[in-house]
Amino acid sequence: MTAVCIGNVKIKNPFILAPMANFTDLPFRLQCRKYGASLAFTEMMDADGLFHGTYDIEKEFPKAKKDHPVAAQIVGPNPDTMAFSAKLLEKQGADIIDINIGCPSFKLSKKGAGAKLLEDRKRISQIIKVVVGGVKIPVTVKIRAGWDDSKDAVKIAKVVETAGAAAITIHARTGKMGFRGKADWAIIKKIKKAVHIPVIGNGDVTSPKLALEMIEQTGCDLVMIGRAATGNPFIFRECLHYAKYNKFLTSPTSREKRDALLELWNISKKYYEPEFSRFKLYSYGYTKTIPGGKAFRERISQTKNLEELEELINGWFVETDKV
Repeated sequence: MTAVCIGNVKIKNPFILAPMANFTDLPFRLQCRKYGASLAFTEMMDADGLFHGTYDIEKEFPKAKKDHPVAAQIVGPNPDTMAFSAKLLEKQGADIIDINIGCPSFKLSKKGAGAKLLEDRKRISQIIKVVVGGVKIPVTVKIRAGWDDSKDAVKIAKVVETAGAAAITIHARTGKMGFRGKADWAIIKKIKKAVHIPVIGNGDVTSPKLALEMIEQTGCDLVMIGRAATGNPFIFRECLHYAKYNKFLTSPTSREKRDALLELWNISKKYYEPEFSRFKLYSYGYTKTIPGGKAFRERISQTKNLEELEELINGWFVETDKV
């Protein structure tokens, strides 16, 4: 597998971890790296919150020697606050700044940010130029195929490239689709042919086979894996194995999943007090597809605090690797 460079940042393999709210915090990023993710993105950070100091940057983006290369993702409609936030995150140790022009949330759409910006190419260009001009590290941009249709996807991608972005991620759904329907990989292929910067494909990659098919069908340089990694950091190990040997790696055992959840808990405690609600989400994800997982998730849902949850997790015994 050939390495890809985003600006001066070398990405060693094609499989990277997507930015996901409530999931891609430091502990989860570190765990996904252990299993082979070559680049990881932070959770999306609101530029206005960073500008006004309502975000604790040490909590939102704590430093760790092993958390590299890392892309810090920001979102917002205002070029100046976006540039301010980018500089702040560069000082904090980000290797890449990623501009979110793809989140379809109603809250962001209401203030003209995220995927809603796809309707305003002029504003997109302004934001990218100001952010690129304000930092020394590469700036990437994540877009959707469009807000309500994909007819201008290539034009938007060219605006992104012309404004100075070092790479572009395309989630091959429109903003209005959210996460419904099927991602149209043909749009990724069109954009790859139209621009001269690295293209990252995103959407409906749920297995190693599909990861390789996305590369083959679209020509994209990197594959961004999101929801398929939640509760399953092993997917990066599986993608690397499939790419090298054209064979599927044996799925993780119940014990491996249990041990990975315990490992994630311990990594979390090393850096900060784990959040109860967040760790509940992790616990739900890591117990999917294993015998007895449904019953265990019901017990998780009944826990009332971190202490109860930790006791439950530590007491969870998976009888064997046989299952």
